[in-house]
Amino acid sequence: MVARRTSRQRLLAIAPFLVFLAVLLWISLPVGLGSLGGSGISVLTYSRDAAVAFGAGDSGSLLRAAISLRDSGAILDDQRWVFNVWPPGMLVVDVALLGIESATGIPIVLLMVIFTCVVLAVFLGCAFAVIRAIGGWVPAILFGIGVVLYSGVSGWSLRRGLFYSDTFGVIGFGFALLCLLLLFRAETVRARWMWAVLAGVSLATGAYFRASFEVVATGTLLVAGLVLVVALLARWRQKWRRFSGGAISALLPLVVMSAVAQVVMLPWRIYVGVRNHPGDFRWSALSELASVARWLPEPVLRENNLLSSVLSHSNWACQNDPEQCQAIYTLEQTAQNPYGGSNGGYYTAGQFDQFVLGSFFAHPFTFIAERIEALGLGFVSNTGLSLRAYAMPESIVIVALFIATVVVFIRTRAFANPAYLFFFIATLGQVATLLLLHMEPRYFLGIELSTIIMGSAALATVYRNRRPVPGRPAEELP
Repeated sequence: MVARRTSRQRLLAIAPFLVFLAVLLWISLPVGLGSLGGSGISVLTYSRDAAVAFGAGDSGSLLRAAISLRDSGAILDDQRWVFNVWPPGMLVVDVALLGIESATGIPIVLLMVIFTCVVLAVFLGCAFAVIRAIGGWVPAILFGIGVVLYSGVSGWSLRRGLFYSDTFGVIGFGFALLCLLLLFRAETVRARWMWAVLAGVSLATGAYFRASFEVVATGTLLVAGLVLVVALLARWRQKWRRFSGGAISALLPLVVMSAVAQVVMLPWRIYVGVRNHPGDFRWSALSELASVARWLPEPVLRENNLLSSVLSHSNWACQNDPEQCQAIYTLEQTAQNPYGGSNGGYYTAGQFDQFVLGSFFAHPFTFIAERIEALGLGFVSNTGLSLRAYAMPESIVIVALFIATVVVFIRTRAFANPAYLFFFIATLGQVATLLLLHMEPRYFLGIELSTIIMGSAALATVYRNRRPVPGRPAEELP
């Protein structure tokens, strides 16, 4: 009887992972057999043909750099620019799959489908297990159904975005959230330290794929560290005892997590600061390109077949201040390399940023209205498609889940739960980053998927506490 019960428990433990894998493969492969990622290629396409089909976008640029690394043993100078834009995570994945393709003859597109589905199934299976531990099978099953219907998974991660870095970055970030949820449920100090360290490694892994999570890691360290110092001073002076106790309990794991993330990210900082742009240890130099792009006039973008940049508001400073835009354009035409920034342009990236700031103060309401409009446009668009491919029901559900998370956080007084605090800090950090960049629906993947996870965890808490058990607080925290 005991052996049968143990076997059943093991089966129930691994079943969600297998179900997720089967469903993800079912979603991805039938579409991929005919056309994958909107590029009109089959899953049986090999690497060189795939790189040509993907073109000059993110996926094609990264794949060509990986092919260069495989063929020559090093990133050639004409491909090294990718390290100024993207961290190396996706390049490592591409190189690994290229090696498997060479060794086995299995096309890289099919390998990427299988690899993505396996990694995503592991992540969703772990999230399912955490939510089941909080609230039982019903909330977990509802989460499982909802998450595979979410366009960021079914539309982007499994189809159009298979060779992009977004999905793997969000998975690393999501694992950090799950580790913090488990940290709060840990019964020993040693276990809490272990989950905090694992959360830091997970967050850094996400940053190695998406630079926005480096911003989240750094912002969390600064915010959590500052508030933790205030809480420690309050405890030392024996003031705000209710605040200081909960704050220290929640913020200390966040400081540990973000500090560990900084340590894990250090090798890449050293590499780019020594090899790519000596003396500049920033995680990514993408901000320089964004600074220049804000002041590119619309006719210039259209002449270069960059209509997508117009639709995504990448030149939002020009859209908000056309007079300043024209003045900048006139002077840039006198430069050796117009709009080259520090590489031969009339103005540097820093000066372009100063122009944005000055223009904002001159036309604040124009800038605020346009930025909010662009942010809303990106959020309500289907994550797997382009702007203006709306997914309103999905967006409404995600907003409802965010509101539910806030309500449960306040009603259950979950201020000592680091997962909630990290979720709010990370969401604010990602929104702030998006306000400064152009808009693409895939940029909301981290915000939306983390909202689905935390909203499900919050509702699982409510479901668990729907019938208070004698001897247990009615508002027990997750």
